[in-house]
Amino acid sequence: MKISISNLLKSEYFKDSAVLAGEDGLERVTSSIQTLESIHTVRYLRGGELLLTSGYSFLDDQKMQQELIEGLAKCGAAGLCIDLDLFNNAELPVVMKETADRLDFPILLFPKGYFFTDIFEFANNNLYSASANEFKKIEEVIKEINDMIYTEGLIGLLEGLNRWTGLHAALLFDEELISFPPICIPEDLVLDISKWRAKENTKASKSFIEIYQRHDKEETYEWLAAKIPYPSKNENYIILFKGDSEFSKEESTLLTATLPACLIEIKRIRSLSEVRGKYYREILANMLEGRLIYAEAKCQINSLGYSLSEQGHVVLFRASDEKVESISKEKAVEIKRLLQKIFEVAPCWIWVDDRNLMFYLENADSAVLESMLSEVDQLYPNSGIRVGIGSMRPYEQMKKSYQEAEKSLWIGRLSEPEKRLHSYGDLGIFRIINFEDKEEILRYYYEYIHPLEEHFKDEYFAEMMETLAKYIQCGFSYTEVANLTHIHRNTVKYRIDAIERTCGIDLADSNTRLDIEVITKIHPLIGEIIEE
Repeated sequence: MKISISNLLKSEYFKDSAVLAGEDGLERVTSSIQTLESIHTVRYLRGGELLLTSGYSFLDDQKMQQELIEGLAKCGAAGLCIDLDLFNNAELPVVMKETADRLDFPILLFPKGYFFTDIFEFANNNLYSASANEFKKIEEVIKEINDMIYTEGLIGLLEGLNRWTGLHAALLFDEELISFPPICIPEDLVLDISKWRAKENTKASKSFIEIYQRHDKEETYEWLAAKIPYPSKNENYIILFKGDSEFSKEESTLLTATLPACLIEIKRIRSLSEVRGKYYREILANMLEGRLIYAEAKCQINSLGYSLSEQGHVVLFRASDEKVESISKEKAVEIKRLLQKIFEVAPCWIWVDDRNLMFYLENADSAVLESMLSEVDQLYPNSGIRVGIGSMRPYEQMKKSYQEAEKSLWIGRLSEPEKRLHSYGDLGIFRIINFEDKEEILRYYYEYIHPLEEHFKDEYFAEMMETLAKYIQCGFSYTEVANLTHIHRNTVKYRIDAIERTCGIDLADSNTRLDIEVITKIHPLIGEIIEE
């Protein structure tokens, strides 16, 4: 039981105990109660002990009495509780009082009507809460904390541990740190479990409870951690951060005793999360298929803690390449948090699957989303995640905006692979091309491009296509292409003539020019269309 001497004097056992000396040291904290019948006991103390003694071994030896008080003060003992029945006139020897007053070392009168065993039982079976100024049996404290878990959740666990230990308490779960009150050390020192180092010669009561240290520059931080036996890819812990004294066995006992209720609460939260996620996906499906009017959809989305605007853009974050690591649910939550920094109210979002994360945003500013992509890259280096933005549409046309976001991702990935943000508004002519009519697109390909591909193999074909694209870009001017590509004008003319002969076209014809411009734009998509 960690408790200051001044607070100990408020307990039922010590309320009638007098302070015999060292009154200025009553704020010393006791962490255990031991007996002392020989001054040689001092060498075996670790600090924080309140010693109970009859004084028999130093009854008539003033030198020994002085050495005892000096030794106890030096080793950090909390105080001495003495039975004066054996002393002359039942009074504390003057040398003991003077030494204790000089060193601010408290000496208490052993409470009348009690035995040493009574005091030991009181100390071993009770805890003290300084914040509540309350004593309570350990089993009652455990029940109280477990009840707080069931009524207030995991934060109730941390509040209960803080109340009965006086220490900062935290829960490390799925690489997130929740603390009460907020811890005073950098969170990243705790989050990186690989850098934890078990303290040597610790004597924790259970193998899954250990004292850990972390060194940072000139500081050494220390915490007591109990491992939560929950199946997860990350190790999870309940943590108590070190205060001004060593950890006590009671603190280990509390961590051990609260683990089962903590585990049950985590399982309950996980179960609710899965149900909630399934419910959320059902709502999204209903919204996209038009089965929910706006008022009903807004009510259901608001019940989940998110907002739904009357009009907005569908924005898709997509891991679109097999080489890109998938968007796990944990990553989806992190991306959502980044977006919540931008919006005052959490926008409607859904983790669709391990490739797609969807938002319905009232404002889909490209600069803001580009900035978000940079932050995503910091969280997940080389993530390769792309973003597709549908056009602004009323809620009733959300599905249309979703399809536009998908189209912008598909076209953007193939036509502008160097870019990662693709907006439907930037697609130009691609917006009016029906890519579902694959037969007509392939007809264009076989009519205009396939002959060229058959005639000019490999790098020559690529060279001809590049010249054709530049010819269109430069307004069908040989001179402009030559200046842009640094090749002779006659070479440009030769290549364009070769293209016209091979494909059987006349680029002087305005309709043919339009057809060729369209086919050169969709050419990057042809390969995937053919595969499909």
